[in-house]
Amino acid sequence: MRVHVPDEAAVRRVEDAATRTGDADVLSETDVRVLAAALELDAVLVTDDYAMQNVADALDLAVEGVSKEGITERRDWNFQCQGCGREFDEDRERCPVCGSDLARKNPN
Repeated sequence: MRVHVPDEAAVRRVEDAATRTGDADVLSETDVRVLAAALELDAVLVTDDYAMQNVADALDLAVEGVSKEGITERRDWNFQCQGCGREFDEDRERCPVCGSDLARKNPN
């Protein structure tokens, strides 16, 4: 067995893609590193994790599900303020308008 540790440039590419799709907060550090390794090795990612599949799709990585069918479309999540209802393209700690928490929302 060979262990591959991805370089930081690949990790940053995955983190950037996860931020763009809105999946950054739901991916663990291990998820990010597995995605980065798949990116560097031009490998097929085998996972049932929809967030990982979504980011892999954004990076044009091939994905296969294990026991579930894979995603049918990529989603770029929005974030909605739980207080004032405003929507934002990227996740933030709190709403810059009213200070309430934001929740991830399906844009479709």
